[in-house]
Amino acid sequence: MTAAPGWYPPPDTPRPLLATDQAVGNPFIWLLACLPFGVGSLMVSWNPEVHKVAPRRGLWPIAVIVAAWGLYIVAGVAKALPFMQSVFYELGY
Repeated sequence: MTAAPGWYPPPDTPRPLLATDQAVGNPFIWLLACLPFGVGSLMVSWNPEVHKVAPRRGLWPIAVIVAAWGLYIVAGVAKALPFMQSVFYELGY
C-alpha cells in the first residue's frame, strides 16, 4: 500500500511515548465513560404507568433517551467505517 508523501509517518519512526508522570485520565473522559450508566439508570427509573396520569404528556424523557442512543449508535458506526474499510482493503475485498 502506498500513500501520498507526508500523509503517514515513515514505518521505521516509532510513536513518541508519553511521560510517565503525565495523566491520561481526566474528569471529561470519565464523564463520557459513565454516560451510558446514567442513561441506563434513567431508562430503569422511568415508569410507563406516569402515561395514564397525564395523557399524551410525559413521554419526552423516553424520546430523549432513544434519540441519544440512536445518535450514539450512528456516531459509533461512523467512527468504525474507516477502520473497517482499511481492514477490508488489506484483505483484498
